[in-house]
Amino acid sequence: MKLFAVVLLVVLVAGGTHAAPPQTEQAFLALPKAQQEAEAPSVLKLAATSGDIWALGGIGIARTHPLKFLAYEALLRRRDAAELFTGLLKDSNLYTQLYALKGLSTCAPETFRKIAPDYLDRKELVLEGQGCILSVAPFGDIVDRMQWPSVRTPLVVKSAKESKAP
Repeated sequence: MKLFAVVLLVVLVAGGTHAAPPQTEQAFLALPKAQQEAEAPSVLKLAATSGDIWALGGIGIARTHPLKFLAYEALLRRRDAAELFTGLLKDSNLYTQLYALKGLSTCAPETFRKIAPDYLDRKELVLEGQGCILSVAPFGDIVDRMQWPSVRTPLVVKSAKESKAP
C-alpha cells in the first residue's frame, strides 16, 4: 500500500495529470495569464484543423481571435519567447511556423532578418484573415510582408479629371 502511494505521488508530481492544452478560444481565455503563457507553445503546436487561419487580430464582425493568435500573444509576454519561437519553426504546421516567424520579427528582429529569406520561396497556400476579409495567400508572400510591416500600398482613387493627361 505504501509503495502504491509513493508511485502515485511520483506520477502526480511528475505531471501525470497534466491536461491537454485548451482546444478553443474560450477555454484559452478562461485561463489565468500565467497559465496562458505556459500553455502557449502547446497550443501553437496543436495539429492543423480546418479552422486554422493566419490573422494578427480579430476576424469578422465579432472580431473573433483565432486560438493560435491568442497563444502567439501570450507567448510574446514570456522572457524566453525568442527561444520558444525558434523551436516552433521546426513544427510542420504552416500556421505554427507563421506565428513563430512573426514572433521572431517582434522579439528577435535580427534573427528574423537572417532567417526570413529562407522562407520567401514557399508556395503553400494559407488561409488569411484581415477583419471581415478572408483570402488565400502563399506562405512566402506572408513572410515577405512581415519583413516590411510599415510599407502599405494605399488605395488611390483618381477622378476622371485627374487621370486625364495634361
